[in-house]
Amino acid sequence: MLDTHERSRADVTVAVTPVSEQQVPSLGIMRTAADGRIVEFVEKPTDPETIARLRTPGLPGGCTHLASMGIYLIRRERLAALLEREHATDFGKHVIPMAIREDHVQSHLFTGYWEDIGTIRAFYEANLALARPDPPFDLYDAEHRFYTRQRHLPPTRYLGESRVSDSLIADGCTIERCTIEGSVIGIRTRVREGARIENSIVFGHDHYRDPCDGNRPLEIGAGAVIRRAIIDKNVSIGAGARLINAEGVLEAETDLVRIRDGILCVPKGKVIPAGTVI
Repeated sequence: MLDTHERSRADVTVAVTPVSEQQVPSLGIMRTAADGRIVEFVEKPTDPETIARLRTPGLPGGCTHLASMGIYLIRRERLAALLEREHATDFGKHVIPMAIREDHVQSHLFTGYWEDIGTIRAFYEANLALARPDPPFDLYDAEHRFYTRQRHLPPTRYLGESRVSDSLIADGCTIERCTIEGSVIGIRTRVREGARIENSIVFGHDHYRDPCDGNRPLEIGAGAVIRRAIIDKNVSIGAGARLINAEGVLEAETDLVRIRDGILCVPKGKVIPAGTVI
């Protein structure tokens, strides 16, 4: 990308990636000239005529448009000048469209792995995709190392017979005679006997016990069921609780949970009482 920026003598270079028409309303979309210079940019277009005008022919994989990846290279003096403008508070809505009118704004095409996770559904699907047998991005590729924070936790242990498939389990967990399918399980998670987790993201815990609540264990209780859910950090789920969006609600909000696009989300630090059904 830096090479593209320097060779084109651009003031601004934007990393772009091919996307399908279905993704267009949630992204910043652009039209480019034959040399890759960006000539038009629209943030999250919904008007059919605008979407049609921004189409880019010849993209791979059945894609129809070029989207901004939110990664920019900008000459220092131009960045300062652009940000000093009144109301220039958003790159997609203000800074990039303004730069296109006044400067040389170049695109840099990237066709590797990239996901926009700006919505609950996008975040959910991108995380679970990494746990599939054929993930779109291989965390274990020795040629493209994945660096993460070192916490020096003990290894995850499995007590008794558990069934775990197509899942990622972080360090420091205790998996106790339970079932985990197609899920991502974060650090220090304790899953008690008979619990079942399906197609869910469990963020894990900062501690094994809650230091702010009588040293209460942070765990997923015995016999609990979690399905198509995102469980934020430091959540305690009581025995026999069922977080399954039983009524198939698309959007809802209660004291304990949020449901967004049909995905059940439990906010950070919540306590789900034993036997609760949601």
